Amino acid sequence: MAAKLSVVVMALLICACAEENFELAQRREIQAHTKIDIQADHSRYLFADFLKGVNSREHFVIGARFVKHKSSFTLHSHFNGYEYRDGVRIRVSRDQDEIWVECASPGFLPSRTELSNVQMNPDGTLRLRIEVHDGVSTGVRILIWNDVQSLQGELQRARVTVNESTADMDSRREGWVFESHGRGARWGIETEDVQLLTAYREAPYVH
Repeated sequence: MAAKLSVVVMALLICACAEENFELAQRREIQAHTKIDIQADHSRYLFADFLKGVNSREHFVIGARFVKHKSSFTLHSHFNGYEYRDGVRIRVSRDQDEIWVECASPGFLPSRTELSNVQMNPDGTLRLRIEVHDGVSTGVRILIWNDVQSLQGELQRARVTVNESTADMDSRREGWVFESHGRGARWGIETEDVQLLTAYREAPYVH
């Protein structure tokens, strides 16, 4: 099994959560020793904990460091695995000092916009909250929050309020239309010249 994972350059992160009570459950974050044959410039992570269902609301917290001026990471939600290329894809990319997001699902053209309210730290790091609603209403809905906000210059604090009105990007507000309706119950992250620092799930904030 390890040999197969090595061939496709995939890391299986053993972070299964036995209960759906995210407030009580310990947050599972990426640990260096769980990586298997990860390349320096392009890596794939497939997480062991399944989503709540093929039709569900999911909330992800992702911390990353952009190594180059043009680099990206892609969150795959509600998919069956990298060999199928299904589900919802949210690609967050750095282009010099700008942060862009592109969202897509099979059969629909990608939609792209700049995250003008999201800024990196001087070392190229940022932390985002990404919420995906798939198959629970009309169309797929994606919301993004910058999880670390500036406070008096260089000081940083975690975002205090996470709700619909404080989202830095809302696909419904953008007028994006695409469908998925639950292709799978797995999630994963691909990186290109990005160091993945943390990734875990919390209970959804928007209903």
